[in-house]
Amino acid sequence: MIGKVVTLLFILSWTGPSLAQDSPEKDILATAIKVFASISPDEDIKTRLRKQELTIRKIDEIVELYSGTDTGLELLSTDKFGKFDVQRLREQYLKELITFNLKTCESTPSFTCLGFVSLDNGSKACDKPKEFSQFLTASNNFHNAYRIFKSQGDAKKNELGVLSSYRQCANRAPNNFSRDFINSRLVNILLENGDESKAVGITQNMTTRLFKIIATADIRVAQGKYDYPTFKTILASAESLAPEGDKDPSAWLDRETALFFLSNKLFEVGLNPFSKEASDSGIVLSFESPLYSPKQTSPPNAKYVRCNSREEYYSELAIDYLFHAGKGADTSLALNGNVQPPPIIRIGLSSINYSNSMQSAFKIANYCHNYNADSILQFIGSNPDVARQLRAYQLKNGTGEKEGVDFFLQTLTVDQILDNYNLKTDRIQMMNDGMKGAGAFTGGDGFPKDFFKNFIYPFYGKYGQFSIFKLFVDAGDVCNASSKLFQEIRGGEYEDDAVSYFISSPNISVDKKYTCGDADLDLLLN
Repeated sequence: MIGKVVTLLFILSWTGPSLAQDSPEKDILATAIKVFASISPDEDIKTRLRKQELTIRKIDEIVELYSGTDTGLELLSTDKFGKFDVQRLREQYLKELITFNLKTCESTPSFTCLGFVSLDNGSKACDKPKEFSQFLTASNNFHNAYRIFKSQGDAKKNELGVLSSYRQCANRAPNNFSRDFINSRLVNILLENGDESKAVGITQNMTTRLFKIIATADIRVAQGKYDYPTFKTILASAESLAPEGDKDPSAWLDRETALFFLSNKLFEVGLNPFSKEASDSGIVLSFESPLYSPKQTSPPNAKYVRCNSREEYYSELAIDYLFHAGKGADTSLALNGNVQPPPIIRIGLSSINYSNSMQSAFKIANYCHNYNADSILQFIGSNPDVARQLRAYQLKNGTGEKEGVDFFLQTLTVDQILDNYNLKTDRIQMMNDGMKGAGAFTGGDGFPKDFFKNFIYPFYGKYGQFSIFKLFVDAGDVCNASSKLFQEIRGGEYEDDAVSYFISSPNISVDKKYTCGDADLDLLLN
């Protein structure tokens, strides 16, 4: 025991200021290697973790303060120095840190334990990443872990585990875009932790201009300097990502992504990019270039296209924009992104640009996945809690039709679902009637047949239609249930189940004769 105490005191003495003045980074590296070399598998886990932590902190000190030196550059670019493999050390440290804490949580569970669960889930998501969604999941888990540690007063104690998780995940990224995305999320943690200088350093070392712009906005928000003039300056930089005449679709995608992000940040600090104050400051926000058109704009019956990492991120920011910009807007006609701006921004071009931005965000939100944008817009106005729950459910479970249907079945009552379903059906008819006579667009006969069929989200596919059928049965609505059975389910995979559900329902009497329309007229017409 005495020997271990002496060893720890000796190690702690290495954490002071470096003495070498000519090459301080080499002195720090030498100290780190000495600590690392002293680690023994025979030591207890707490001692090993402490030594690993000291080693990693020394390496991070070099990267932070001396990244311009040969030693700093090698560590920054490779996470190695000769045979000294820092990346492997980080992996071992995280593995032992998480394993140790989760084991102790089994005997002494606490709220802090949830932080290590999130840290573990994030590390697993970033173990062998292939999809951008894995980086998003990992980042969200790391952030959750930090928030939990901070709420319990354990932020400083466990910060290295969170920071190492981010850096380890960034090292595993297959390209600069994914790497800088993770680093941009790390910037947020550093800012929350009061490490502004580290956040600035990471931002300066980014190679993806999009994320340099995003991280810059985060830093200005943390500094309390994200006002209209700052927004205008950063906005100009974002717009330069795709200069006028640029034909590169990926450049326009980066531009649009930055615009959504910068606008989201402005909303978050209580300002509005479409307000009179913004207009007076010379801010004109214009979304959606014709050079970049989404592959999907509505919930299709077919599978969604495969998107790359940039397009995935684009969709994520667009759905967040709908949340921010949709607050206070008139969502009574939320179908297909048709949302009117709040009265405060109904001024000239601002109103037009606002409406265009909402329509653009609606389409982009459904670009790679179906984010149920129409339903989210509807509930932002009528029940914001449901909208937020839906978004959280999507992040955890996915954005397919079944996931959307199951969310509503779990969250809303039968009456609420049918009310919203019927309400949207009524709106479709109203919009269709309003388009009659617009010959240039519809040939004078309103929208084409079934044009809006897929917008009754999330009950647009076979699973959804079967679910709506069961809800009609549960409500004792025989006529609508029968109509759904014969028009949508008949001949499909759910036909037998539908018939069985119908005849076994206690809400429907087999002895009662139901009348739904004029059967004789139907025979004549059909």
